[in-house]
Amino acid sequence: MGSVSSINGSLVITQPKDNQHANVNKSSANLIGRVLYKTPVIAWPASFSTTFTIKIVVDPDSALSGDGMAFVIAQDNQPSPSQSYGSYLGILAPSTKRECNSKVFVNVSHIS
Repeated sequence: MGSVSSINGSLVITQPKDNQHANVNKSSANLIGRVLYKTPVIAWPASFSTTFTIKIVVDPDSALSGDGMAFVIAQDNQPSPSQSYGSYLGILAPSTKRECNSKVFVNVSHIS
């Protein structure tokens, strides 16, 4: 969903600069993408386990940087809120003003 594409067996949010792939996006700024499991996962009262691998590749020709990535367990498959790029991580709309009284968040950060 959103700006996510499949290229050479991988899912990518930032598009390549060359013209050999369809859906080439000239700018990687302000993109949002989601990848969803095809089948709903019953999480409560059961538990589940999953594994995924990510690879973050820095574009040597760009001075832009990303705001982050989120792993979300959600009750629906609705698109990301409008203009929820950047620090909203495709989860919250700017209209929330980052006030999330009805949402539960767990933050796991890793800095290397």
